[in-house]
Amino acid sequence: MADRISQLQDLVNDLANHMCNAIGHLQSAATPCEFGSVSEELISEQNSELFAMHIARTSKDIDIMIDTLPDVAISSEEIEPGYLENEATREALMSRLDEAMNENTEMIAKLRGIIEGIAQVQTACREGSLTSNSDSQNN
Repeated sequence: MADRISQLQDLVNDLANHMCNAIGHLQSAATPCEFGSVSEELISEQNSELFAMHIARTSKDIDIMIDTLPDVAISSEEIEPGYLENEATREALMSRLDEAMNENTEMIAKLRGIIEGIAQVQTACREGSLTSNSDSQNN
């Protein structure tokens, strides 16, 4: 089954690739026209048919691949314990995340206070050195 899922993923990637290439090419080749109308250049574009064929073929391949996947019947009783466990784990992780965010907020506030203190000391030292320099120059 993993092979089929990988093949399906590859087909979806191919479809996205075809669509992006088609849009990019048509956007670069198309000339401006009124909204709701189609320019002659776009109608005569030779690659339009090729892009449409690739997109349609890949879409059909995806449909066929999906139809060949086995049906997996899982009852809600089988899913519920795992869901409840995941929910409990999520709530515990969210609680830890909230605690970490609060700790980080407190640390940031402390760091800002320290940085402000350093800035005040540096400012005071500069003012003191400027005052002592001007006093020594006046003498």
